[in-house]
Amino acid sequence: MRLMPLMVFLSVTILVVATGCKSTANQNGASQTGNQNTMSQNAESSQTANNSTTSDKTKTEEKPSNNPRYRIDAGQSRLTARVFVGGLLSAFGHDHDISIRDVAGEVQLTPDTIEPASLRMAIKASSIAETGREFSDKDRQDIDRAAREQALEAAKYPEIVFKSTKVSVRKTGEGQYRAKIECNLTLHGVTRPIVIPAQVTLNGDSLRAQGEFTIRHSDYNIKRLTAGAGLVKSKDEMKLAFDIVASKY
Repeated sequence: MRLMPLMVFLSVTILVVATGCKSTANQNGASQTGNQNTMSQNAESSQTANNSTTSDKTKTEEKPSNNPRYRIDAGQSRLTARVFVGGLLSAFGHDHDISIRDVAGEVQLTPDTIEPASLRMAIKASSIAETGREFSDKDRQDIDRAAREQALEAAKYPEIVFKSTKVSVRKTGEGQYRAKIECNLTLHGVTRPIVIPAQVTLNGDSLRAQGEFTIRHSDYNIKRLTAGAGLVKSKDEMKLAFDIVASKY
């Protein structure tokens, strides 16, 4: 009689333990499955993020431009500066005609519409030369030396650079355009924005731009040359004219 309760007790205990083990195994299995699912989701999320980053990177990469480029021809191009004289004895002086000889650069434009377009032109400051016929050869040499060494300080500031920021164009005829070139001019170590109007002609693989604009000595901290103990002095404003020829390459 006493053995029956004991056997019943042992049976219940075994059943409870077995049930507990099975429950624990199921929980461990579910936990492992959950971890695997989480790892899978993390991997997929990471892969998606990588793909997104790659896609964004591709979108921001700059594509090479196929727009035509024109190289400035220094042999055919002309750039001059007209420096006016003033002062008490200006009647005895002469205006200066300065030729700027060493010109290099590139024009890039969009076919048919021209816009958007860009210009970069560099000039060697040491290449300027007086061409006025009113001066003797010796006078021209003295003017060249003073302009290069005192006014422009070419050894310290060897380059004069035009770099466009915006080009606006209006077509006026077949191959003819009126352009407004907004650019930064770096001269004598100073960079300032200027606007240059130009008449542009396109003919086959050739480009030609002509125009003129004014700048001031004072805007670029350029020393104004004097003569006669300062009684003859360059005026602050000077006029630059250009006839730029470039060929497609």
